[in-house]
Amino acid sequence: MEIDVRALLDGIESPEERDIRALVNVLRRHFNEAELRQLAFDVLVDHEDLPGETKSDLARELALKCRRQGRLAELEERMRGERPSIPGHFPSPAQT
Repeated sequence: MEIDVRALLDGIESPEERDIRALVNVLRRHFNEAELRQLAFDVLVDHEDLPGETKSDLARELALKCRRQGRLAELEERMRGERPSIPGHFPSPAQT
C-alpha cells in the first residue's frame, strides 16, 4: 500500500506552514548557496548563525528566521529583485 505523504500533510498543515514550505522550495530551486547567503545579508540575517549544512538547510532556516523576525516581506522583495519571474504567493507581513 502506497501512502501519499503530501496529501496527508495538506490535511494537517496550516496555510502559514504551506506558504513557508512554498517559499523554501522557491529559494532552493532558484538560488545557489552563495546567493542564499547574500539574501541573508541583505535582510540583516547572519548566515553563519543559521543551523544546517546543506543548501536546503540554509533555505529553510533563512525563511524561518525571517518569519520569526517579521522580515518575510523584505525577503520576498529581495528575492523578486534578483529573480523577477519567481512564481507564487508568499505570506504578507499581516499573515506572519
